[in-house]
Amino acid sequence: MKKLILLLSLLLFMSAGIAQNFMQVKIYVDDITDVQKLIDIGLEFDHPSFSKEDMAVTVFITDKEYKTLQSSGFRSDVIIDDWQMHYNSRHQLTQTEKNNFLNHSKEKYNVEGFGFGSMGGYYTLAEVVAELDSMYALYPNLITQKASIGITNLDKPIYMVKISDNPNINEDEPEALYTALTHAREPEGMMTLIYFMYYLLENYNTDASVKYLVDNRELYFIPVVNCDGYEYNRTTNPNGGGMWRKNRSNNGGSYGVDLNRNFGPYEYWNAPNGGSSTTPSSDTYRGTAPFSEPETQAYKNFIAGRYIKNALNYHTYSNLLIFPYGALEMETPDSATFREFARDMTAWNGYEWGTDQQTVGYSTRGNSDDFCYDGDTVANNGKIFAMTPEVGGSGDGFWPAQNRIFPLAQENLNPNLYYAWVAGEYVSLLNAEFNQQYFNPGDVVSLTPTFRNKGLSAAENISVELTSLSEYAIVNNGTAALGSIPRRSTISLQSPFSFTVAQTAPADALVKLLMTTKTGSVTMSTDTVSFIVGVPVFAFSDTTNNPLTLWTITANPSTPKWEATTTSYHTSPNSYTDSKTGNYLANATVTMTLTNPIDLSTYSNPRLSFWTKYELESNWDYGQVEVSTNNGSTWMPLAGNYTEPGQGTFQPNGEPLYDGTRSAWVNEEMNLSNFTS
Repeated sequence: MKKLILLLSLLLFMSAGIAQNFMQVKIYVDDITDVQKLIDIGLEFDHPSFSKEDMAVTVFITDKEYKTLQSSGFRSDVIIDDWQMHYNSRHQLTQTEKNNFLNHSKEKYNVEGFGFGSMGGYYTLAEVVAELDSMYALYPNLITQKASIGITNLDKPIYMVKISDNPNINEDEPEALYTALTHAREPEGMMTLIYFMYYLLENYNTDASVKYLVDNRELYFIPVVNCDGYEYNRTTNPNGGGMWRKNRSNNGGSYGVDLNRNFGPYEYWNAPNGGSSTTPSSDTYRGTAPFSEPETQAYKNFIAGRYIKNALNYHTYSNLLIFPYGALEMETPDSATFREFARDMTAWNGYEWGTDQQTVGYSTRGNSDDFCYDGDTVANNGKIFAMTPEVGGSGDGFWPAQNRIFPLAQENLNPNLYYAWVAGEYVSLLNAEFNQQYFNPGDVVSLTPTFRNKGLSAAENISVELTSLSEYAIVNNGTAALGSIPRRSTISLQSPFSFTVAQTAPADALVKLLMTTKTGSVTMSTDTVSFIVGVPVFAFSDTTNNPLTLWTITANPSTPKWEATTTSYHTSPNSYTDSKTGNYLANATVTMTLTNPIDLSTYSNPRLSFWTKYELESNWDYGQVEVSTNNGSTWMPLAGNYTEPGQGTFQPNGEPLYDGTRSAWVNEEMNLSNFTS
C-alpha cells in the first residue's frame, strides 16, 4: 500500500496553569483509516490538513501525546520540537510593512477602520469590544450598540451586534449569523469577521450591492463566543500564540469544556462516533450535558429568539468549508443546497468543502452546525443552514503570521457577501442555450437562458440584461423581466434573447456576451456566455459508437472500464461510460487514450468539444482530460468550461478536473491552440 504521511503539529498548551510543550511530528501510516486509529490511541487533534503528494496531514497534539505515539508502533519524525519558541521567532511586521497592508486595504477594498491588534497582530478581547464601540460611534444608523446575549463563567458579557439599515428595528428581512472564537486559540476567524463588518459599513455609501444587502438583510455578528478562553490566552501569552482551546469552566481539578462539542440535540451530543471526549482534562471534553456551558446556552437562546436563515461559524485552520452532519456519517436531506453554497463560496478562495468525515477524516458530535440545522429551535424557527469555514492552511496554523491576517480576511470577503445574499434571494445564470451550434456572419441567433434562485427566500422584481462584450455581436433584444422566482428554484426565459453576428466577424473569433441579473436596479450577479464564429473543420470526430475502435482502454482493476452504454446519452444511440453497471470501484484508475495521434499543425484555433455529465465523490474522486505532445511520456491536464481546480486529500492540487455532480448533459469545450506547433 501507499504510505499515508501525517504531519502532526504539537503546540504550546496551557492546562490549569501548567504549560505543555507542543511539537510538530510527521507520522507514517498505511492508509487514511489510520487517522481514526491515532485518535483511538489517545491523540487529540483537529483540523488535519492533507496533501496529495504523500497523503500527509497536519494536526496539533501535546508532548505527552507524543510519548503515547512513540509507544504505539507508528513510525514518526519530529519536525518542530518547541512550538512556542518557533512562534516567538517568527517575523514581526515593521510599521512600514503594516502600513503597506493598511494602504492596500484602503485602495482595493475601501476598508480603513480595520487594523492590527496588540496580541501578535490580533485584537485582544478588550480591543474587540473597543472596535464594536467605534463602529457604533461612526455608523449609528447601520449598526447596533453592542448587546450582551449571555454571561460567561467569569462574568464576561458575550457581545452581539446587528448590521442593517434600521439596526434597532426588527424588520421582516432575511437574517444571517456570523460567529467566531468558539475555540479560544483561533483568532483569525474573529479578525475575518471584524474586517467584513468594516467592509459593509465603509462601503455602504459607495457600493450599490453592499447598500442593498445592508438595506435588505439583518446581519448578526458574535465575534467572540469564548470570551473566557480567549482572555486566558492573553494572560498566558500576551504576544499571541496561546494554545488554550476550551472555555474556563472549573471541572474540579481541570478546566474547560470544548464549546463545539457542547451543543445539542442530545442524540447528536451523545452520538456513538467518539467525536468528543468524556474526560474533563481532554481538549475535546463535551461537558456534562448538552448546553451545560453558559456560552452555548447564550448561543441557543439567541437563535431561539430570531429567524436566522443561515450561519457561518468561523474557525481556523485547514482551508475548509464544513457542513453537516458531524454527528452522523451521512449528509443532510438538504445536501444539494449545502453543496451548491459550498461550491459557489469556495470558487473564490479554493477551500475544500464537505462534511467532517469528507474533509478532515473523522467525526464530531455536539457541534454548532448540527444544532443549527437540527436543533430544538428548528420547529419554531426553521432550519439554519450553518457551515464552518476553517480559515488558513497548514502553514498558517491556529495563529497565522502577521502578514497573513489581512489576506486571510480578504479571501473570505466574497464568501461572506455570498452568504448574506443567499439568506434572501440570489439569482444567477444556470445555463444558456443557443438555437444553433455554429455561428456565421449575418446570423440572427436566439439565446434562451435559465436562471436559478439559489437563495433561501423568494425573489421578486428580478430582471436580466444581455449586452455584447464584442463588436462582432449586436444585441437585438436584451432585457427581460423574470418577475417572481420561488426559493431554490429555476426559471427559463419564455421569450429568448436575440442577437446578430456582425457581417465583419472573422472566422475563429471568440465572441463574449454578458448576462447581468438585477434586483431592482442593483446588480445581483454577472455571467458570460460565448461562441466562436464559423463552421469548424473536423480534424477528428468519433462517430463509431464503440470506444475500442479509436481508443485504447486501460483499467486498474481490470473492470469496470470505459465502454458504450445505451442507458443515457446525448446523441443517439449511446455514450461512453466508466461505470456501466453501477458505481465505479474505489481506488480505480480508468483511462481511454486516443490510439492514433492527431496533427494540429495546419489548424488555427483548434478546440476539443464533447458532451458530458458525471457524478463523482466530491473533493476526492475526479476525472481529467489530458494531452501529450511526446507520445505519452508526459501529460498535461486541460481546462474547460466545467472543470475546476483540484483540492482535498486525493485530487491533484490546482489542476483542472471534473468533480462533484453534473446531472444534465453539457457541451464541454477546451482550447488546443497551444498544441499547433
